[in-house]
Amino acid sequence: MRGMSNGFPQPGGGYQPPGGPMGNQPPFTPPVPPQQVYGPSPPGFPHLPPGGQPPYRGPGVMPGAAHPGRRLVARLIDIAILVLLGALLSAVATAVFSQGDADGDSTMPDAAVAALVLSIFGGIWAYEAVQLAVWGRTIGKRVMGLRVSVAGAPGSRLSAVRAMGRAFCYPMFFSFLGAAIPLVGPLNLLWMLWDKPLRQCLHDKMAGTVVIDHRRFAAGV
Repeated sequence: MRGMSNGFPQPGGGYQPPGGPMGNQPPFTPPVPPQQVYGPSPPGFPHLPPGGQPPYRGPGVMPGAAHPGRRLVARLIDIAILVLLGALLSAVATAVFSQGDADGDSTMPDAAVAALVLSIFGGIWAYEAVQLAVWGRTIGKRVMGLRVSVAGAPGSRLSAVRAMGRAFCYPMFFSFLGAAIPLVGPLNLLWMLWDKPLRQCLHDKMAGTVVIDHRRFAAGV
């Protein structure tokens, strides 16, 4: 038998694969893995994979890190809101708990004063903690287009525990330290001017957070 077809030895030649000589075969193209698609992000959040991006290891400042000026304006907006709420709470407490003394002056019982002070500090903490846990930003940061994220995974959302911890670090812890050591408060705020690559304040470092401009961060600029 001189030869066979269909891939068997042919006369005068070696093994021929089915379909003809190798030169007539189409080039091999490796399969392209399907692109992973993530669900829609909440309103105002960058479209990022779950868990955010890996920690930034490049030189200079991380792209999308919030500008110090925008952070300062956002904080001033929040302070103005808290002062207004504190004044309103104080006025209500004074109207409800004030008592007239023998001289005709109005005073508040010590217990009412203590409750008012605790309510104000508790309100400051809750104002920050609840908003960071639910939306990742306060009213001031929302106005300025900023958001608080996890430093080890920029772009990811804060857990409730981390949000509560950060809320304690800035308005509570640094307020007490600032009263005892005047330079602590300004140093905390100024730290972001020279901090690289995340432009963190000291309370960011304590809480493991970073503030990002979420539009610039999503664009990588």
